[in-house]
Amino acid sequence: MKILAYIPLHYGKEYLSEAIKSVHDHVEKIIILYSSNPSFGHTTNLNCPDNKDEMKIQAMNTSHKIEWIDVKAGNEGDHRNIIFQYCNDYDLILPLDADEVWEREDLSRCLLQAYNSPERNFGILGFVNFFRSFNIICIDQFTPVRIIKPSGIANTMKILKGTIYHFGYAQRDEVLKYKWSIHGHKNELRSGWLEEKYFGFKPGVIDLHPVANGIWNPIPFDKNTLPENLKLHPNFHKEVIS
Repeated sequence: MKILAYIPLHYGKEYLSEAIKSVHDHVEKIIILYSSNPSFGHTTNLNCPDNKDEMKIQAMNTSHKIEWIDVKAGNEGDHRNIIFQYCNDYDLILPLDADEVWEREDLSRCLLQAYNSPERNFGILGFVNFFRSFNIICIDQFTPVRIIKPSGIANTMKILKGTIYHFGYAQRDEVLKYKWSIHGHKNELRSGWLEEKYFGFKPGVIDLHPVANGIWNPIPFDKNTLPENLKLHPNFHKEVIS
């Protein structure tokens, strides 16, 4: 089984190493598709909080399997689809965002299930969405595609259960402000969410999803159950990440 992982990257140094480490042992290569401009269909006057050269050094120092490719993409679909220019001879493609960390045993099982299934796209049910710290999570039923089988039957999808730790809303303040300004769902974002729900978060606040109403209600999480490399992350001991 030959597997290619890729990360569509513009910003994301805060968890980039942890994301790479979580898939390193399962893949032959990790391609980073770096765009110097936002690729979510929106622009901003804010400066990107993460430096390309620093992220490139960070990635290369984390894994010898990294191939860094500078790309130009006008939207998220374009950014992600560039990988199909580089996936010849690979049995599976493993899309990975820079703020996502797989539980390794779950990744092994999901890859094997995908390899032995006829479908092309595999959505993952089991995202653990951290909110402002490693102590609070929100759970939903969304199933983003995180495994692709190029030889699978076109336009087919199967849902696999697997744990992916998602830190998109457990990052420093400057990142959240930048993320908000270029968000792919910018036109759907809830008015006042960033100030009221995120920066204004306090115990008792519910309904935390930035777009969908009525979900992402916070629950306590035992961070000591996390993989060892996440316990070493600078944010692990913070009560509030800012």
